[in-house]
Amino acid sequence: MERFQRRHEFSELDVGKYLGPSCVVLWMDVKMTACSSPRQRLRVAILCLQIVTVVRSRERPDMSGVTEALEYVQEIASQGEGNCSFGPTLNLEYDQDRWSEQAAVAVHSANLLTSLSRTGDHIFGAGEEDEQLPYSIVRANVDNYPNVFGSAIAFDYLLYRDYEVFSPYAFQAADGTEVKDLSIGYDYRTNSTDWFYIPFQNFKDESLDSNYTFHGSLSSNATSMARLTLGDGYWTKPYFDCGGGNVWMVTFSMPFFLPARRDSANVSSDISSQRLTFAGVTTIDIALSSLDINQCPKNDSNSDDQTVFDPFVDTHLCKDTTYCSPISGLGFERGAYKCICRKGYYFPDTSNPHQAFNGTEIEAEYSKKVHGYENTYDSDFNCLKCMKECDECVDATPCFLEPSAVLSTVVLALTGACVLVLLVLIIYTWVNRDNKVFKAASPGLLYVFLIGSAVMYTENILHAAFRGTDMGSWHCLLQPWARYLGVGLAYGALLFKTWRITVVFTVRSAKPVRITDAQLYLRIGALIILMALFLGVGTYLQPSVEETQVTSNNLKYRQCTVTLWSYIGEGATLVLLAWGVYLCIKVRKAPSAFNESKFISICIYNETIISAFNIILTTVVLESVEQSVADKHLFVGVCRVQLTVTIMVTLLYGSKIYHVMQNRQQKTGTPLELRKRGKGARGPTGTSGLATLDSISPTIDFCYSNPDVKSEFERMVKVLESIKEAMQLHDDGLMQTCLSDFEKELWVARAQDRPTSTLVGGEDDTPGPSHVATFPGRHRPSRTPSIENWVLK
Repeated sequence: MERFQRRHEFSELDVGKYLGPSCVVLWMDVKMTACSSPRQRLRVAILCLQIVTVVRSRERPDMSGVTEALEYVQEIASQGEGNCSFGPTLNLEYDQDRWSEQAAVAVHSANLLTSLSRTGDHIFGAGEEDEQLPYSIVRANVDNYPNVFGSAIAFDYLLYRDYEVFSPYAFQAADGTEVKDLSIGYDYRTNSTDWFYIPFQNFKDESLDSNYTFHGSLSSNATSMARLTLGDGYWTKPYFDCGGGNVWMVTFSMPFFLPARRDSANVSSDISSQRLTFAGVTTIDIALSSLDINQCPKNDSNSDDQTVFDPFVDTHLCKDTTYCSPISGLGFERGAYKCICRKGYYFPDTSNPHQAFNGTEIEAEYSKKVHGYENTYDSDFNCLKCMKECDECVDATPCFLEPSAVLSTVVLALTGACVLVLLVLIIYTWVNRDNKVFKAASPGLLYVFLIGSAVMYTENILHAAFRGTDMGSWHCLLQPWARYLGVGLAYGALLFKTWRITVVFTVRSAKPVRITDAQLYLRIGALIILMALFLGVGTYLQPSVEETQVTSNNLKYRQCTVTLWSYIGEGATLVLLAWGVYLCIKVRKAPSAFNESKFISICIYNETIISAFNIILTTVVLESVEQSVADKHLFVGVCRVQLTVTIMVTLLYGSKIYHVMQNRQQKTGTPLELRKRGKGARGPTGTSGLATLDSISPTIDFCYSNPDVKSEFERMVKVLESIKEAMQLHDDGLMQTCLSDFEKELWVARAQDRPTSTLVGGEDDTPGPSHVATFPGRHRPSRTPSIENWVLK
């Protein structure tokens, strides 16, 4: 209770500690003056304190009341035994109801004293033996209530015997309960002693009728029932009781009253008085040193803990990477917590057995920061983030199987180069669109084929660019679109082109069959629309997403989920390719000037085999392989695309570029060389004179498929054989007869069926195999001038 006692003598060490070195010189000058008194030196100290307070308030940042209170708590804790000093109270709000049971002890004592004051003068110490009564009361309060650290009865001025002030005080000591008179050397009636002065101000004079109810006659044996309750008492702020018990405490004080005489302001035991006057207070002290300062946030586990002092809740200084965990049993000290790494972070010093930061060290470094001293608060006390995909960790051991950055870079470079080559081929096709090699292959269909190949390459680009990133799910959604739309464009152009050749090659009538490029575009468009509808429905109902899986070594990796729609898509692709294989088998004997049908067939066979093998590889073999598990799907995807698309583009365009370059070489040279090349080209194997299914004017050799044409052709062969024999026998008469018979047969056939040609397009269709397909010489409607010359040729 002596916390507000003033020390009038200061040493130079005290001045330097509390007022700063700037005041030491002034202090020494005043102290060396002969006429200086302790009061003068005190005034100098107060003046210096005011100056230093103003200067420091400008230099340092503002500190909250809680922070200042914690610093003061730490300052008191750092002082040695018997070397305590006074300071400000802690301006904190706290839960007072938790000590209602202890506060009731002071209420009962006040009511007892008020009642005893009406029964005689012994309460005022009229006899020497009466002085033991208040001592007995305060001792009983401490002995009977273990949670009551101390109890006092403080009488007002000149109220008890002939003492100016009198205050028996009992408190818990190391060797038991000690009792003393608190008023010796301590004037508690000043306005700085709030536990006495505030109740004195509130209850100077109270009406008997408004506060008490008496039962029976007011005689020496009369009793009264006080109506004062806990709400009439006063709780102090937390403070350090230096000298009284050297502990942190809070005090609850309750006033008690004595009857006042009508003709005097002095108190008296006149029980007939209807006025009461303030006589003093009864107090109980609650020691806070046994309580823990909880600076961590409140939770369900500590919200009702009676061993925790709550004003400091959620004032910890843990960083965002850690969370606060209170340490119980440390008492009323700052930093009674530890900062533990949050989930997903680990303690930097992995060899430290205590994987947490000490709250005391954190508070000390923060105080240095606040006061502008060198500190490590900002740089230290942070946990390190776990490696990628680690839910919990104790060190930097990886938990995620990172995809190979080298493989991704190589795939992006290789695939990007392939797409660039396709762009060059599109430009090359447009430049050579009038060349007979490209006109035979239909440049429009070649454009579609190249665009589809580029779309198929983007599957690898998406996979290599987005895998292992936050956008991995986008790759899983877009990959099926790139694959199936690319297949629809590239292989759709090849399949429908092969289908047109099949229809023309297997025709069984002489009626014209017209299949133009525009009709093929419509069929390709219909195929793309069907694929887009399938992909849209699959993406909406069961989209493929990136999921995390774990290896046997507890390493996580990501891969796209395989849905039912993925199997349906692969199955539909195989059905489409199987139809292409069927078409390729039907046209395997069809003549081709530039072997395009043959190359298309090879590409379709290759895609079918690789696709079937890829399904088996990804669904059966790779699921059981953990080596390079993060890269296996990308590696297999790149191999599949390169082995199908790259080979397909190489075969189809390699042959075309070769024929274009060969034709250009044939057009260069001397006139004699050009005539030799022209004669050679007119031979049965010359490409310039041979009309085929994929040339500019494809000729249909009906003897391969039409029985009527085949029989007619065999009959004409017999006629030609007879003419050959006549020429060998030099029998002119026989030869003339054979020629006449052959001419009659020829004109009879023409008269019976005038349109003997089979058409795959109109005469105005451009370019490619949509031109009129006729026999050699069919474009001359007039009769041949000399049938003999024609035969001889």
